[in-house]
Amino acid sequence: MTKPIGKRKDPTLKPWKSLPMDAYRTQCDQLVTHSTKGVNTNAAGGGVRVIPAMDAGLPYASARFGREPVALDYTKNATQPFAASVATEQLDAVRLNDFRRFSGVDATECAELQEHVLPLLDRHHVSIGVRISPRVRQILVDDGQGGDISLTPLHSGGFSARLHRLTDLALEDSVADVENGSAHPAFFDEVTIKVGGDKAQNAGRIHLIGAMQRAYRFAVPTEKDPDIRAAISLHHRGLSTLPSSALLAEYERFLSGLRKRDKKQGLPLQRTDQRMDREYDLIASMVRAVLGRGDKAHNLIAPYVGTVLEDYASPNLPLVQQGLLNPALRNDVWRITFARELAQRIAAAKAKDGKTLIVGISGRSAEFLHGHIMEALS
Repeated sequence: MTKPIGKRKDPTLKPWKSLPMDAYRTQCDQLVTHSTKGVNTNAAGGGVRVIPAMDAGLPYASARFGREPVALDYTKNATQPFAASVATEQLDAVRLNDFRRFSGVDATECAELQEHVLPLLDRHHVSIGVRISPRVRQILVDDGQGGDISLTPLHSGGFSARLHRLTDLALEDSVADVENGSAHPAFFDEVTIKVGGDKAQNAGRIHLIGAMQRAYRFAVPTEKDPDIRAAISLHHRGLSTLPSSALLAEYERFLSGLRKRDKKQGLPLQRTDQRMDREYDLIASMVRAVLGRGDKAHNLIAPYVGTVLEDYASPNLPLVQQGLLNPALRNDVWRITFARELAQRIAAAKAKDGKTLIVGISGRSAEFLHGHIMEALS
């Protein structure tokens, strides 16, 4: 006889219902971390399942870069068959090893799910159909090359639930006020966003939608001091290290012109002293432009350091960003790291059609590029 795990007598818990393995496998194609239903319940069902990249080292809170997976949601609303709903709830409980909402859990079935079904959920998955529903909306984002990228933002109920859980745990350990010897737990001012409208279940799993409906409210700088918003943004996000499209285009024209001339003579790219002087001038212009961008940001942030901000750059920012925002940090290690990043940004720059802008930067060409940047930094 299978030994159940979990509680049995609590009437608030759901009794575990054993299902065929095929029912679980079928439902895997309908489980995502980000669902279109969270944006608009009238949109066609669909979504994306991302797989966490552990210890990604990026200073962002997201479902993609986290130390643990988030709960999965439906691509369709709660009108799906009962068996599909049960399969989702039980499969996710096994995946997250969280059985607090169940009683009489079948340990043998859980072991089978671990071995035969959960591997199906460890794969990136897109379930969006042939066309993206216009009901989920789109935004245009500057691609840094003078063009735009069309993005469709999708919410993650599972990430919202994890964020609130971690925030609540942190707040339990802090104290906001002490009065007459009694401690009052800290809290955030919260507001409710009606995700899903009057029928939240149409947007997905009800407890995940409840998490999406809960939002934190913070005071923000007013328009009386508009620079402070830019300063705070730079402090936390840093700035772009990609040179301007005009400087990149000028460098591309220079190199392509040399290659055409040398190719007519049956020669690879030749680097004479005169040519290298001109190439250095172009690269030095890019270095000065990026450093100037950092100096400008430094001057914008300076009035708020020691009051609104503790320092010029958030400690969570990469080394290159910290040095850009604070010139005092531009030591030898920073210069080497900056040169490597800038060389990579130049080599990977894209034209408006999405193709590599400056072709042929590899091998000795890449060495020259890195050397020029280091020389310009000295």
